[in-house]
Amino acid sequence: MAEARAVSDRPVILSKVGSKEAGGSKALWISELFEYVERNEIRTLVWFELDKETDWRIRSSAESVEAFRREAGQQNIRDWR
Repeated sequence: MAEARAVSDRPVILSKVGSKEAGGSKALWISELFEYVERNEIRTLVWFELDKETDWRIRSSAESVEAFRREAGQQNIRDWR
């Protein structure tokens, strides 16, 4: 992120972000993602909400949904539609 900030002061967008349930805690990953977004003043986050080769959706588990709701609720979100 420091390299991007060194060349531009434009807002940063993370697009097509996602995580799968297998291989670790998706809920923890979601929490850490929001910490990263806040720490780096990222303006926009676009979640890859698709059940494709794996289930990337937030609603793939109750724990993931709860983590996303909790973390999104703590952010300064003007319009979450």
